[in-house]
Amino acid sequence: GKVMQRVDFTKSYFLVGRVKTEQVDRFAFFDIDCDWRHMDKKLYGKAFNLKIVDLKNYSISYEIDGKKLTHDFEFGKLNEDVNFSIRIDLMPRVDEVSLKSIQEQNFQFTVLHPEVLVDRFRSGLSIENQEFTSILSLTMKDMLESRAKIFLDTLAKVYIDYTLENQLLVNQKTEEYIDKQLDGVMKTMDSLEREIESFKATKDILDLDIEQQQAFKKLQDLEIEERDLKTRAEALSSLEE
Repeated sequence: GKVMQRVDFTKSYFLVGRVKTEQVDRFAFFDIDCDWRHMDKKLYGKAFNLKIVDLKNYSISYEIDGKKLTHDFEFGKLNEDVNFSIRIDLMPRVDEVSLKSIQEQNFQFTVLHPEVLVDRFRSGLSIENQEFTSILSLTMKDMLESRAKIFLDTLAKVYIDYTLENQLLVNQKTEEYIDKQLDGVMKTMDSLEREIESFKATKDILDLDIEQQQAFKKLQDLEIEERDLKTRAEALSSLEE
């Protein structure tokens, strides 16, 4: 899903011949901007047939609800139809000489929703662990070699970013936990001090002999150990969560 947010694979391009239709990376003579967000859902995955009329105009035909519709649009302008919006920019290198061969070619493109692409690329992706190593080998099957390469490169970058973000989150949670524990320890120390003073005041203890001091110190040590064990138990519980 994050890969699909970084690269635009929503459009697929085809050259339609008499014998077969060939999928290509992109069209060499013009760029197509047709956003899936501004398209009727019924047209997702449906073929748009494109013909170049002249250096200023092009024609698009498609089928929706059993009806075939045709529109003539002008290059370089955003053309908004009730079912979709599109802009096609003709490359500056196209002139009268090269125009004739382009006019004879039948072009076709489709537009897909990113969620469909997520499922499609997930099904084409296979991952293997190299034996006796921590290395993962990723393989992508796709109709276009270049698109498969872009996908794998982007996936690697997304994974690295995700790892860094996850590590940052872990560090933040750890810092929050440590701060919480420190706060708890400070409160415990304050509480112990108050208990000691209260104990002295209640028992009218102004001064203790050596044996009493040792016993009192032992009691304090046991209480500290008890609180330390409770803190460790809370830490283990938090770690488990």
